[in-house]
Amino acid sequence: MKQIYILLLFTIISTISFSQATGTVEGVVYDKESGESVIGANVVLLKDPSFGTVTDVFGKYSLKLEPGKRKLVCSFTGMRDTFEIEIVAGQTITHDVTLQSVIVLKGVDVKSTRIAEVKDEDIKSVVKIPTALIDNRGDRDISTTLNTVDASTTILDGEPQIRGGSGFTFGVGAKVSIIVDDIPMMSPDAGKPEWGFIPVENLADLEILKGASSVRVPGSALSGAILMKTNQPGFNPSTKVNVYAGMYDRPRDKGMKWWGDFPYIAGVKFLHMRRLTPRLDFVIGGTFDADHSYLGAPKPSSTVIDTITNFTDNQLQSQKGRINFGLRHRPEKVKGLMYGLNGNFMYSNSNSVFAWQDDSLNFYRAYPGAMLLQKQFIFNVDPYLTFIEGVGNTHKFRFRYMYANNDMSNDMDAIGMIAYGEYSFNRFYKNLDSLQLTIGLLGQYNFSASGMYTDAGGDSTNHLLNGSFYLEMQKQFWDIMNIVLGFRAEYFDPFGDKSKRKIAPLFRGGLNFKLSQGTFLRASFGQGFRYPTITERMINIQLGILGVYPNQDLIPEYSWNTEIGIKQGFRFDKFRGFIDGAFFMQQYQNTIEYLFGFWKTQFPWVGFKFINTGKSRVYGVDASFVGDVTFDKRTDKRDYSMNFMIGYTYSLPQSLEPDYVYAEDLNPSGNGELSFRSTSVDSNTTVLKYRFIHTFKGDIEFNIKGFALGYSFRYFSKMENVDRSIFQFEDATAGTSALQNLKYRDFFENQNNGNFIMDLRLSYTFKGGHKVSVVCNNLTNRWYSLRPLKAEQMRSFMISYTANLQHKNSENKKKDKKKD
Repeated sequence: MKQIYILLLFTIISTISFSQATGTVEGVVYDKESGESVIGANVVLLKDPSFGTVTDVFGKYSLKLEPGKRKLVCSFTGMRDTFEIEIVAGQTITHDVTLQSVIVLKGVDVKSTRIAEVKDEDIKSVVKIPTALIDNRGDRDISTTLNTVDASTTILDGEPQIRGGSGFTFGVGAKVSIIVDDIPMMSPDAGKPEWGFIPVENLADLEILKGASSVRVPGSALSGAILMKTNQPGFNPSTKVNVYAGMYDRPRDKGMKWWGDFPYIAGVKFLHMRRLTPRLDFVIGGTFDADHSYLGAPKPSSTVIDTITNFTDNQLQSQKGRINFGLRHRPEKVKGLMYGLNGNFMYSNSNSVFAWQDDSLNFYRAYPGAMLLQKQFIFNVDPYLTFIEGVGNTHKFRFRYMYANNDMSNDMDAIGMIAYGEYSFNRFYKNLDSLQLTIGLLGQYNFSASGMYTDAGGDSTNHLLNGSFYLEMQKQFWDIMNIVLGFRAEYFDPFGDKSKRKIAPLFRGGLNFKLSQGTFLRASFGQGFRYPTITERMINIQLGILGVYPNQDLIPEYSWNTEIGIKQGFRFDKFRGFIDGAFFMQQYQNTIEYLFGFWKTQFPWVGFKFINTGKSRVYGVDASFVGDVTFDKRTDKRDYSMNFMIGYTYSLPQSLEPDYVYAEDLNPSGNGELSFRSTSVDSNTTVLKYRFIHTFKGDIEFNIKGFALGYSFRYFSKMENVDRSIFQFEDATAGTSALQNLKYRDFFENQNNGNFIMDLRLSYTFKGGHKVSVVCNNLTNRWYSLRPLKAEQMRSFMISYTANLQHKNSENKKKDKKKD
């Protein structure tokens, strides 16, 4: 006991000594044009940008530094200021900052680095992806970017996976929540991401949140969330236009080439941002895209003709048009008030291929009946209001109306709607050492009308109501420890059946401890609750010889996850960056899996069904190395530089109840019971299906006097386990002349050895913001598959031209005239 008192006394003395050896600089950051405070501005040390802070909702900042003269940089979108301050030990100095636009001279593009944006005090694992990478890679869909950079994140044919927390469900009932402008962006009926709808041309921030550690994200985000923010204009107007054209290359095996025309890729993206008045912001963006498709229509055999879909190759070509906008107003008469409206509208023609025709010459063709064509009209409008009152109180109101009309082949039309509303209150308590309290209340109503979801009484309409309340407290102790505690309650009502209403209390929280300068230790714990979507419970369709069957007895899945991680920042002369590592564990109850099996005794007897499969667990480690180095003599120049993001994830997903019988086997050659072990292709393993144990990814870019050479790579280890019924179905189709043989066993046993894919890009930026780029994806033209029965893209080439133009606002033009 005596030793404990001595240790406690030593800790107190060390803390007092530390506080006396530092001084504090604090103040408010203002926008010179509007005179208002700037929220979210970065204030960092010039010599070490990894050390700094961000202004709060009142534009205030506070930073503890060692005594002496210190140069700091304050920056925000399109604005920047550098100042010097004399720090005195034990004293607080006030220094307000007024920001104005950065003047770009001689076509030099001032780029933010990947390092300064990372928040060291986070209790959770967060990966921040620079949105400039989307343009550099020429990605037309955000899922492509996500699947390339972060090792813990995999997009498996539309299904988002983080740390192996989910299998494959075509994205339906995703355990990863996609959040755009603080509101979930998931389809009304299926709860899956609408990747093509997300405005890649208008993204300001892109983050991957791993695990369920924050009560501010939905309880259904069992494995994590992908967070995106759209742009707001800076001090000067700006316009960006990107025009691109490309083609798919011939497959490595010449016999797999199915097209006789030109396999084109073409499109244009644009974004314009400006302040219409000093208090009215306007943003408009859009994209128009056309794709020949690298997948072809089913090819009839000599004995089997596709009379179900009977599509032509030309019908698989896709087109997409999307327009998005944003308006934001800050009225002069009501200080602290800000309101606005965001919107996004899209019309598209696309295809969905569920299985290849075979694993050889028809690898890039669809299996007869196992594909859909879709015409989609979808939009959302998001009104919002923020009011900052007094000192420390922030009120936010956010709303969304989302509508989707899907006109699909095979009489699978669907109309869906989401109405969402949320109120949140945030307060800083300065008298309690800046304790931060956040309270929120939200409601969401989902509606769907489709023949796919018709119940036994013939009703094809379905409803789902979700209400949530959350409370979060955040407190910093001694400037070295940050603790976050939160509670969230979820309520679900599917309408019509009171017995299926559910209320779930969830607890989430964690801490971050600063071990030393640049070294941060974190730990977190979080619970999750996901209610089955309308699609999972009600879908009943036929896709040729395959079916997808309803399960109205499906029950919600629960989870908890925990992690402990460490982050080490470093700076060696002109080389700076950080290394981050974490051990994680996730455990699920009533795990919902999308299983392929024999579910009926009459045709179509085989297909997919959502099933509760018992308890499961995923544990593992992930590590990332992010850096930035300049080879110039001056550290503020970027003529010769390199930046990189490299990551590795090991995840071991396992069934904890491999012998639990969860359904009846209707396969005549089966044993009558379905369990994880009996349905696995390898009955001796407990590894969950449709997962990768090892993933290794990275992106490296070299910049030399306007030239940029980029290289991306990603490695997926072999898929350890799949449904045994896929092999059984192959055997069944091999024994009849009425059906084409669906081949997969040979590919799984001989080609399923892991995949290493590389991309290469080269660009040159001219003076004035003009850039020309050439991109090659799948550089080695690898023939591969990640999701069973799905052919991945062969090599492709693309060339693009980007004009990134900065315009002077009217105030700057007046000044220029006076100078003349």
